[in-house]
Amino acid sequence: MKRRLLLSSFAALLLAAGGAYLLEDKFTVLGLRVARLHSLTTKVSPTGIAWSPDGEKIAAIHDFGRAISVWNTGGDLLITIKRELTTGPYVGSSLAFMPDGRSILAPAPTPTHYPTSSLGLWDVQTGALQRVVPAPSSDKIFQEVLAGIFVVSPDGTLVAFRPIHDVGPISIYRTDDWSLLKTRPIFESETRGLKPSAITGETRPDFPDIVTALAFAPNNDLAVGLIDGLAMMGSSSSILQYIEGRTVRSLAYSPNGQFVATGIGTMLSSTSAAHLVHLQIREVASGSAVVNDNTIGDVRNLAWDREGQILAVVTTDETVHLYRPFASGSAHQDMSVSKGAFTLAFSPTKSELAVSTGTGVDIYSVR
Repeated sequence: MKRRLLLSSFAALLLAAGGAYLLEDKFTVLGLRVARLHSLTTKVSPTGIAWSPDGEKIAAIHDFGRAISVWNTGGDLLITIKRELTTGPYVGSSLAFMPDGRSILAPAPTPTHYPTSSLGLWDVQTGALQRVVPAPSSDKIFQEVLAGIFVVSPDGTLVAFRPIHDVGPISIYRTDDWSLLKTRPIFESETRGLKPSAITGETRPDFPDIVTALAFAPNNDLAVGLIDGLAMMGSSSSILQYIEGRTVRSLAYSPNGQFVATGIGTMLSSTSAAHLVHLQIREVASGSAVVNDNTIGDVRNLAWDREGQILAVVTTDETVHLYRPFASGSAHQDMSVSKGAFTLAFSPTKSELAVSTGTGVDIYSVR
């Protein structure tokens, strides 16, 4: 039996009212039944999706980071937050609800309207910008502190971000008072080590490594995706282990913190990358890989369901793969999704998966 298992759909029931529809897949190779429940509409394809902690709201950042829309789970639009226009090509691509469910951490305009973004805390009910993180010391936030990648810890007490410069240090803030807890670069000497040049025999200078992804564990340890592997940092900021490899594009800890899923990007042609592993699931304690899959494309994003039994993965060819890794290893079934799949997120309270499309977000039941 092939490791790459396809989910076939023979019937679809379309309900024209309000543009809603239900599509149910009849064949469930891994024992998963997938049904599309409804669609949420945005102007431009979302690049980030987040559920509120109680699972009653869902938010998407879209329009190249310049707008955030929030809906209830019935599909009713609650608010669209439009940040001030900037002239830059990039203003941020992700967001996260804070534990109270009443505020969202997402890109915000800098005080000088610089083309890139700092982080801001947005009020979900009013759309008001409550504060900028980190708080500016004057009327200007320098580019070095603008957030390029950020992640909120599962308990909501910490936020880690990497600045717009990919070799910049990781900064960790407490969310109770937004004070800086620590700032730490990861140097090459700490990970792959400094090796003499094959040409000159000299050891080159130590430089900060390139950070590509971040993920907090339930105990607030931090996994750091790098251009050449994966580093695990403890709460004291010491590197617990380093696993050399290729570029880690996305990271997600299982809810129990015992496993970490890594999505790997090769940026190679499909022919050149055919034999390379694009998805790995590693046991945190040992660092050993329990699942390797080289049958899918470069991974864009991935997410665990609330019980840590199902892993959803979206790849650069806009395919969504579902895994039951602890029951079926690297075998997976492919979801039938709308064009434009870029990012996804599981509900924290229900067996529902949100997947971005070219015109919004589709919500699926996955059981």
